[in-house]
Amino acid sequence: MSINITIPSGMENKLGDGRGMVWTPVIEDEGLENAFVVGPMQENLKNGDINKVPIMIGFNSEEELHFFRDDIPALIKFLSDEAFTTPLTRHAELQSNYTDVYLYQFSYKGAIGSGSVTVKDVETVGHFEELHYMWDFHDIVNETSVRDTLMHHRLLKLWTNFVKYLNPTPSEDVLLNGVIWPKVSPTNITYYDINTAIEVRTDPRRYKDWKPIIEKYAIPPLANY
Repeated sequence: MSINITIPSGMENKLGDGRGMVWTPVIEDEGLENAFVVGPMQENLKNGDINKVPIMIGFNSEEELHFFRDDIPALIKFLSDEAFTTPLTRHAELQSNYTDVYLYQFSYKGAIGSGSVTVKDVETVGHFEELHYMWDFHDIVNETSVRDTLMHHRLLKLWTNFVKYLNPTPSEDVLLNGVIWPKVSPTNITYYDINTAIEVRTDPRRYKDWKPIIEKYAIPPLANY
């Protein structure tokens, strides 16, 4: 079966157009050969209809800071929770019924992150800043501080460990201050807060406040790809 899709001009390599997402997954018919995305995502997570493999999943301390650059702290906090922190934490919580799940928050503010914007009364690390410490480091290595260099090596160690061992901290490591990254459980949402000091924390942001709202008003099945 083949489908012809007309690509909007200028959108060949872009995810969105400012009004919404252009390239997003779709739910496929189970009868299709090699169907990959089948059924609503949250229902699949609840029921364990997933590839049961360990995952690392997380968010930055204030995701929406990247998108909103005027002084509107309440909106930034709300949208960070609505679009990133809450759904990612929900995913971690549901999948922890079936596989090992390692949840993180990246809270380190450094030069490599390229997010120079700060807004009073909100957290400091915007969307995708942590990726610069893993992928762009070589481009600006001569301009980085000792702290940024340390963070670069920490992230490489954590992600490499997960690829090799399916566990980001298989043993205590001086580079990581000896802090072991615990797994999420359905009754205990722990996460690894990656900052100048690495800490293990529980209950990220306002997830405890959001969860009862989701469970009361989000009527399944939720097609939220």
